[in-house]
Amino acid sequence: MKLKIIIPSIFSFDLKIISKDIEKILSSQEANAIHFDGLDGLAELKNLMEKYKTIADIHSLTDRPLEDLKKIIKMDMNLDVRLAMHLETKTDVNEFINLARENNISPGLAIKLSTPITEKFKSYSEFDYFHLICNGEPANLKAFQYSVFEKISALRSIIPDAQITLDCGIKEEYITPAVNAGATNLIIGSAIFKNINPFETIKKFNRMIHKI
Repeated sequence: MKLKIIIPSIFSFDLKIISKDIEKILSSQEANAIHFDGLDGLAELKNLMEKYKTIADIHSLTDRPLEDLKKIIKMDMNLDVRLAMHLETKTDVNEFINLARENNISPGLAIKLSTPITEKFKSYSEFDYFHLICNGEPANLKAFQYSVFEKISALRSIIPDAQITLDCGIKEEYITPAVNAGATNLIIGSAIFKNINPFETIKKFNRMIHKI
């Protein structure tokens, strides 16, 4: 299944409050994936996501992404799953990719804003996608940083057909420049679910993208 550009994120939201909004978004096909930071909420939304054939887009936040991968495998979910491990962990890249593929899980590589894109990334071309973080918590850069666009260009110069997901702090005003810069997918949480009408908000965002 091809991912739609916008992937709603449930990070830090109470599922009891937003579950109806999530179902309306999925049932209307305004999105066909949900983003999870870690595994929180995955079990709770499993049945709903299976109902609408939703993709689970998961960002492993631990230093042991293989453990997250094994937990996901044990969940035996009847839906498409993709999981991004952090480059900054000491995880064996090939072991992660092979185990993911053996279990029909799409492997991704998450990259912090502070991590430089170098020629060594040619060796990471086996990953299905790259998950770029748009802010830098260690440097107290909690807002979206336009410097992530430079990382897109750098990555594409090394892996031209890279599938690139942007995450953290994406607001309405960043959607068009992000897509124009070459982002494949945009993970958006607060700009959708903190709005008074999340469904109409994501509809608006999708219309914006269709005009680009």
